[in-house]
Amino acid sequence: MLGADIFGFLLSAFIGARIAQTFGHENLDASRVALSVFVYVAVWLWLFNRLGLYERSFAMTMQDEIYATIAALSLGIAPQLILFTLVPSLSSSRLVLLTSLGLSIVMVTTMRAIAHKAREVELLARERRVALVGNAARLRAACEELAGVPNTHVLPIPVNDLDIELATSDSFEEMWWFVKLLRWECDTLIFADVPDPRHVPALLAAVRKWGLKIAFATPRIRAYAYQLRTEMLGHQALIVPRPIRVSTPAAHFVKRALDVCGGVLMLGFAPHIALRVVRGELSLVGPREHDPSFAEASRPFNPRYAERALVRPGVTGWAQVHGAHDNDERELAYDLFYVENWGLFLDAYVIVKAAVGLLRNAAIASHKYFADQLGYRPRR
Repeated sequence: MLGADIFGFLLSAFIGARIAQTFGHENLDASRVALSVFVYVAVWLWLFNRLGLYERSFAMTMQDEIYATIAALSLGIAPQLILFTLVPSLSSSRLVLLTSLGLSIVMVTTMRAIAHKAREVELLARERRVALVGNAARLRAACEELAGVPNTHVLPIPVNDLDIELATSDSFEEMWWFVKLLRWECDTLIFADVPDPRHVPALLAAVRKWGLKIAFATPRIRAYAYQLRTEMLGHQALIVPRPIRVSTPAAHFVKRALDVCGGVLMLGFAPHIALRVVRGELSLVGPREHDPSFAEASRPFNPRYAERALVRPGVTGWAQVHGAHDNDERELAYDLFYVENWGLFLDAYVIVKAAVGLLRNAAIASHKYFADQLGYRPRR
């Protein structure tokens, strides 16, 4: 993905410089153009990295990848213009910059869409085989959590007392459960019980020999609206919960500033909603507002339902742009994903996708209206 972005940005900058020279009749200094392109590409790559676009993707489809890239580029346009205005020596030409920005939307989104499709094909072709070792009770809980992971096959191996087996065996390769997972051709070994630390070095040597990845699962600790980090206090390992990003004061300030700016822009065409946003009753992006009686009835059946309230209800939201409107588990899953992964980029992504949807619906409605006025009927 990084290589695709570099190629897309460099190609956009090169074509932008050619257009400025040909149609803008500008005499460009080659050294300044090279410096400008270097800074331009470096700033974009740094921004994409900060937004997490090389760690994960919020895109569900190739089309979503285009929306995500447009959102990221939109967030970066202002900083780029400010940088090149404050430091003129870095900029070869405003026309080159603006043309390159426009071309980047086409080039980079196209390259990312192709890379997304290639990654999708690769993931479908690659199976992950996981051996889950531990006592039966913990295995059931861990298997439930891994059941929904796509293209992943889990082999549960009940071991009643792992520490006794480790203490009474000379080698991991001789243990029946280790032989079983090797025969099953597993690539990942997960322990539902944390073994005695004294045996971990030998365990690491064994899995390194067979090319396995090893991890320890804690079934009682599941994905909720908090972050988990590991810390060491002396020789004691600690799992420390922390508030998620959307719950921090900085996030509240940024999200509120975005809402006020967006609400002011909406006053001209949706004044009522713009005022439910400026006053702070609604956010531009967030979970859909539910009827209070429905919310009260849902809480006993959905233990995580209350986590939706960590963010103000939104005019649009992650669930809505993905077609979830039915007050069901699917909508709740989308809302919780938004709460857990909130960021300025995710809000921009939702706004871009919602705006494209509105424009598409308006175009369809206009086409239907004029077709009806002209008496046009499609051929059967």
